[in-house]
Amino acid sequence: MNIFKILASGDGSINEPNVSAFLGYLLNPKGDHGISDELLKQVLACLYSENKSSSLKDFLIDKSSAVRNLSINSNFDVEILLEQAFTKEGDKKEIVDIVILCFEKEKQQKESLVKMVLSNDTRGALKQVFLIENKIKDSSTRKEQLKSQCLSTITTLAKELKKDEKAIREILSILFISPDAAKSNDEYREFYNDPSTNGIPKIQIHWTADDEQNAENTMIFFLRQILDEEGKGNIEAINEQTKFIIKSFIGFVDNDFKSSIEEEIEGEMNRDVNYDFAEFETKHRQKFSNDAWNIITMFQKKIATDQNLLQRHSPTHPLSIFKNKNGKKDGQKIMCFSRRGKDVYFKIYHNRNEQQKTEMDEFILKMGNIKTNDGDGDGGRTICVYTHDIEALIKIFHKFYSLIK
Repeated sequence: MNIFKILASGDGSINEPNVSAFLGYLLNPKGDHGISDELLKQVLACLYSENKSSSLKDFLIDKSSAVRNLSINSNFDVEILLEQAFTKEGDKKEIVDIVILCFEKEKQQKESLVKMVLSNDTRGALKQVFLIENKIKDSSTRKEQLKSQCLSTITTLAKELKKDEKAIREILSILFISPDAAKSNDEYREFYNDPSTNGIPKIQIHWTADDEQNAENTMIFFLRQILDEEGKGNIEAINEQTKFIIKSFIGFVDNDFKSSIEEEIEGEMNRDVNYDFAEFETKHRQKFSNDAWNIITMFQKKIATDQNLLQRHSPTHPLSIFKNKNGKKDGQKIMCFSRRGKDVYFKIYHNRNEQQKTEMDEFILKMGNIKTNDGDGDGGRTICVYTHDIEALIKIFHKFYSLIK
């Protein structure tokens, strides 16, 4: 079960405010999600890597050269606001999807704490303002929207805080989260090069990336990294409900924010499926890295001689393996390679057979140093295996095949 695909199925789509609200929730260190400030720190670290300006560094980077602690136990108070309007004189209102305000708490003597609590003035001085504009569809990008939002925010904050615009520019940063697509990329490029925004830290972060070199600077990578670090015990434990929701969200984003209805329609009407590997290679080879393509090629050759198996190929699942049902193309799907950017990972379809799942988990664990997780985005029917060791994958294949024969 993927809750995001289900909720999006009301009209076959999900809107950007919905996604922005969930993203704002995960970015909020005060949220009950259990990930504290982990996602916020990863996003801001990415911003800093592209904008090592002195004003941003003074606020964001601690003495160990890491992004400082922004959790509820830190000396900072982070406020996450959604759908905020800013106006520049003579212009229409600009709505910013997510606004992050970072206050540094005043250092108070113990006898002053009562006054501070009673006055409800616990936030301290405003140190940084981060604007996040979120797009989940390239078609929704509006020309010069980022520039208008930036300049309107400067005007509004200068008026409200009774400061000059130069002071506001020194605490303002702009983040554009978008698909890796032509219209969004052009909008950010023009905004980045516009002289009216010179000196303001800015960055574009894609939801996903086909380019392996940029895959580590995506929202999906940040979320996967949090789950990985939690699994290794490097960060505080995350409750199971949150992990399930994050995994579902990752699956939703990886599938271009499509609902269950859209998936079903595409599957029935628009699916680009090949049963001939050479034909599939001609049409889709460019979608995969050399390493990923070599693994797919070697694997399909290893099993091509088994007449009891059927291979199918598509851009999202470059190699799916079915039990051949009397030569028909509707047999039981048992394994596949799924595409993630230009990379691939392996899936085992145990279809909620707990005995098969237990045996495979134990078998893979004994092989050592192979990363796996349960495929919650597939309704708990799969085990996802992350390795490029072709011999290991063949052993896993034969083990599972022996269980289902």
